[in-house]
Amino acid sequence: MMLKRIYVPSLVVLILVFFVPAIFAASSASQAPKPYRPPNVDINPSDLFVQIYVTSPAAGVKWRVGTEKAIQWTADPAKVGPQVKVLLVRKDQVQTVNGQQAQLVIKENYPSGGGGFHWKIPANTPPGDYRIVVMSKSNGKTGRSQPFKLISQPVFKIIQPAENSTWEIGKSYTVKWAYNGEALGPLSLLLFGSGGNRVDNIPLNGPNGDRSFLFTVPSTAYPGQFALMLIEVNDEAKLENDLIGYRGTYVGLKVVKEIVK
Repeated sequence: MMLKRIYVPSLVVLILVFFVPAIFAASSASQAPKPYRPPNVDINPSDLFVQIYVTSPAAGVKWRVGTEKAIQWTADPAKVGPQVKVLLVRKDQVQTVNGQQAQLVIKENYPSGGGGFHWKIPANTPPGDYRIVVMSKSNGKTGRSQPFKLISQPVFKIIQPAENSTWEIGKSYTVKWAYNGEALGPLSLLLFGSGGNRVDNIPLNGPNGDRSFLFTVPSTAYPGQFALMLIEVNDEAKLENDLIGYRGTYVGLKVVKEIVK
């Protein structure tokens, strides 16, 4: 009996020393946080990225209403479907899936792999800051251009000489003009008629901000009726099927050999 009294407490100590830490270790391991594993929802990682890239218009460009411009994008029809809708939206506008908030539906249906097309901007489109949105007709995947501007065509007016003024061959006269809107320049002046002449690369505004030019009636001009034309010469001002080919204005003049005083 004495042996039991001596060795039983020692056995209890051995159990506490060797087995209790193992129990606590197992309990701590069972309570350790497990790494998160997302549910298997069959998402292709490539679907998380934009599938339509609008490359034109570029950021900050200015397009004049009434001109023709290229809208361009890249897309994989296998990922976005065969057809897209092309929209004009205000820069900060929230776009709905069906495109009802668009300023203008440019194309209701267009091949997604077509890469783009030339758009004749309607002359009545309000100027402002816009984006082009290309939207899949199949799954709503969308590409948006960088912000760009639509601007109105400038309106020019010749304020000197007055309509039906008389100019003398060989003499020089000051031509003055004004314009509204965002003009780009340069300008050209044409004395349109028999023996008339043309002066190109005239700045929109002179060194002092004045809009004027000293124009000389050539000695080759024949007396008669002429038109003095002021035109803006750049790609934004081109006109199709027009004799001069560019936007501008004019006044009628009479050219004589000598002004009788």
